[in-house]
Amino acid sequence: FYCLPDNYQIIHNPSLHDISDALHPKFTPLEISQLDKKAELALDLFGKRYLPGFVGLNNLKKTDYVNAVVQALAHVRPLRDFFLQL
Repeated sequence: FYCLPDNYQIIHNPSLHDISDALHPKFTPLEISQLDKKAELALDLFGKRYLPGFVGLNNLKKTDYVNAVVQALAHVRPLRDFFLQL
């Protein structure tokens, strides 16, 4: 992380771990293998329940078709699991 506009790097600040986890979540192979088996709902930051592994996309003007393709590809298990392992 960098502090702008001074452009200095912030190293090892524990308060930034939640932001880092949200920007680049990491999943263990066990968590990935249990995505389809898990039926319990999780809570987001606003208290709304959701099924982990299913995330909606924001529609930015004319991106309907891209969103539909991304959502369809996200439901192909081998492809989804590959990208979650990165």
